[in-house]
Amino acid sequence: MCNLCRRATKSAQHNWTSVRSLPLRRLFKVHLAQQRGVDAKVGFDALALLGERKEITMNWNAVCDLNAIIPGTGVCALVGERQVAIFRPYADAQVFALDNIDPFAGASVLSRGLTVEHDGELWVASPLKKQRFRLRDGVCYESTERSIESFAVRVVGQQVEVQI
Repeated sequence: MCNLCRRATKSAQHNWTSVRSLPLRRLFKVHLAQQRGVDAKVGFDALALLGERKEITMNWNAVCDLNAIIPGTGVCALVGERQVAIFRPYADAQVFALDNIDPFAGASVLSRGLTVEHDGELWVASPLKKQRFRLRDGVCYESTERSIESFAVRVVGQQVEVQI
């Protein structure tokens, strides 16, 4: 195991899911991708945590047509090996992308959750145990330790693209 892997996981597991810090998790995923010869990118926040400054590229992935997402609902997309929940709360082009795995149940169900507004913020309520996750950043309302990863998302023309 390389030094970066040891610093990120602090264990013998060579698995990015064992990393709890989201910036470190992103960096670790990129590191593993680079070891496998895949091009990826993270922001400087994760690199700054390790005292490194490298420019790594990140790709936009076309997911679906905007009209394929009914306003007020979400869809699940497989981007690489990640299940991403994409939500369209209103009939406009505003979309959000979160990890699709419910951390409380361990199931891939968040894309089927209810989009709700609470305290002026948009949330998705898990269809299983009803915990809420903020759409803009994945923070869990009930337990911030169980927050999920959010992804950059944009609409180009009518095409929804996610950056992973």
